[in-house]
Amino acid sequence: MYTEVPDGSEEYYSGDIVLCMNVLLYGTKQAAYCFFKTLKKHVKNMTYEQSQADPCLYFAWCDNMLVILVAWVYDVMILRPPNMVEWAQRDLEKAFICKHKGELMEYVGSKLTFSRDDMGLGVVKFTHPVLVQKLEEEYTPPNEIASKAPAVAGQVLVEGDGDETVQESLAKMYWSATATCMYMM
Repeated sequence: MYTEVPDGSEEYYSGDIVLCMNVLLYGTKQAAYCFFKTLKKHVKNMTYEQSQADPCLYFAWCDNMLVILVAWVYDVMILRPPNMVEWAQRDLEKAFICKHKGELMEYVGSKLTFSRDDMGLGVVKFTHPVLVQKLEEEYTPPNEIASKAPAVAGQVLVEGDGDETVQESLAKMYWSATATCMYMM
């Protein structure tokens, strides 16, 4: 990857100079991809399998317990019984410099709620209160009209009794709300 001379470093280079980056910088697309490839290789060496449904989710069975690693750009979330989390952290530290954030309360904008039984097994509930609030504030239909969803494929969005087509601005609001809901999935 090549870059122009960074601001403040011009005095060390003369003329039209382009620098070759030997190490990828945090925040570039290439750096994120390089991290993903390295993580994938390392996690597979740990006997985890990559999910077919989501390439950022890895899982393994250990002592009849499901162990899950979820990657999001540079963040890795470990879901496993508490006594096994430190083992996974130590293993990841063999390949990466890690920062331990403790038990998660939020992950990638989602609120996490944990419930566990006496053995440490349990459920993780992901919610997204900020997007739900956005949906309520920006996309609440006038007069709280009941929806006739789901619509038939190819059906045009119509207003009220179905005789008139919805105004373009209202249709765009509907499409934006739908896109927000899809983001939450």
